[in-house]
Amino acid sequence: MGGQNFIINNRKRCMGPLHDGDYVPLDHFYKYMSGPRLGRPFARCKSCQSVRKRADAKNPMIVYDKVKFVFDELQNRLGKMEACRRLGVSHSFFSRRKSEGLKKIQRKTVIRAMHLLRECRENEEARHRSSIRRGATLRGEQERKPVRARDYYNTTQDNETEDRRSRRLTSLEA
Repeated sequence: MGGQNFIINNRKRCMGPLHDGDYVPLDHFYKYMSGPRLGRPFARCKSCQSVRKRADAKNPMIVYDKVKFVFDELQNRLGKMEACRRLGVSHSFFSRRKSEGLKKIQRKTVIRAMHLLRECRENEEARHRSSIRRGATLRGEQERKPVRARDYYNTTQDNETEDRRSRRLTSLEA
C-alpha cells in the first residue's frame, strides 16, 4: 500500500505543512472510519489537519450584498450564460442568488468576478441585449454594439416577459 510504507516503529511519515515528511507517532493521526482505507491513518497528522482547516478559514465567505454590483454589471455586459461560463459557475448561479436570497458567496468567486469585470471594462466589452437573446454568435451573425443604456442586457425585462407569457397562457386556458 502507498502510504503504509512510511510506518516504522509505530511512527508514520507526515506529509503535512508542519512536518513535511518527518516521522510522527502513529497516535497523532486520524484514521479512516469507513471505505477501503478503513483503519488506516491519514496522510497528515492531527496538527497539520488543523493548520489546513485554519488556512481555509482565512478565505471566508463574503456578504453578497456588498459585491452585488460586480455581478449585476457582468450580467448586464455579457448576459447571464456568458458571465456564468467565464466565471466557472453553474448556469443557475444568478437565478439562485435571486430566488433563494443567499446571503454569502465564496471569496474566490468574487475575486474571479472582479478580474473578469476589470477585463471587460479595459476591453470595453459589452454585448447588445438583442444579440444576447438571439444568440447571434452561435448563429454566425454580426454582434450589435450597445450605444444607449437601454441596449444593455437587463433581467427585469426577461422577468416581465415571462410574467406576460404566463398571464396570456392562463387567460387562453380559462
